[in-house]
Amino acid sequence: MCIDVDDTIRPEDNISSVDRRGFLRGVAATAAVAAVGGPAALATPALAAEGGQKDKDSVPLDQISIQLFTLRDQLAIDFEGTIAALHAIGYTRVEHAGFVGRTAAEFKAVLDANEIVSTSGHILIPQG
Repeated sequence: MCIDVDDTIRPEDNISSVDRRGFLRGVAATAAVAAVGGPAALATPALAAEGGQKDKDSVPLDQISIQLFTLRDQLAIDFEGTIAALHAIGYTRVEHAGFVGRTAAEFKAVLDANEIVSTSGHILIPQG
């Protein structure tokens, strides 16, 4: 969901890289929000179950997936730990974007160990 989109900013001007210190600051801020019980600030299936929308148009919790492409940097650093963290916050479904340097069987074994299924995915089609 996008809120307050500024159409005057060009996409190339809005790209920023995150260094290790910035990443750790973000992790610390997220942990602080989670520690004080900010369910509105952290959109996870587990928190949604506690206080999320309850109307007829809500997405059933067992249908919520996370796109692993959004976590590609973290997955490259600690694949098993990142998948375990997703399980810990309530995700049971993912959409893969490649297999993070593993075979499909190795990738699936880590998902299986964390009771997570990949319901869809994106891969490059070889051009040639």
